[in-house]
Amino acid sequence: MGTQRLTIFLLRDTHRPDDAVDDDVIAELETSELTESSGLVGRFYWRRNVAHTPTWAKYVAPVVNGGIQGAQSAAASGLLVLAVDGQMFALTFGYGRSFLNQARIERRFGLKVALNLIDEKQIRSLDTKLFDEMVVSRNTQTSRTAELPTFGVDILRDIVRGVTGIAPSRPGIGR
Repeated sequence: MGTQRLTIFLLRDTHRPDDAVDDDVIAELETSELTESSGLVGRFYWRRNVAHTPTWAKYVAPVVNGGIQGAQSAAASGLLVLAVDGQMFALTFGYGRSFLNQARIERRFGLKVALNLIDEKQIRSLDTKLFDEMVVSRNTQTSRTAELPTFGVDILRDIVRGVTGIAPSRPGIGR
């Protein structure tokens, strides 16, 4: 089986799965309960999308011999809300993030997790912002893992916005 990239949000002030969903979209979504055999507690939300001709087709079709036949697009979106040890988490798929009640998202949760998990000597890239006379955003990548000083971070002035690196192997985590 292949790998699946996950986007996980920690939710605050959320006591049941429906609390995580934006009130403006919840009526438009399909919902499914999770199987008992999964051992998971939560709910899955998704939107049924019908294939349609993409908007760009009307610009391209006039200059293509025979037009554009069969160019169809349908974006699938899903939101899995899970209760784990008294906390609620949301996993988004496709455009599923648009289903979330933005006020319920715990900001910087992923960054905090990454900073706590990544080995300080195994950093691959760092996104920072410097607020001075103007805001300077910087993404620094290395050809192999490196320590923090390699990235030239000024701990008094730079704000870390993202980090990529290698976490030490732990039993039950990862592959």
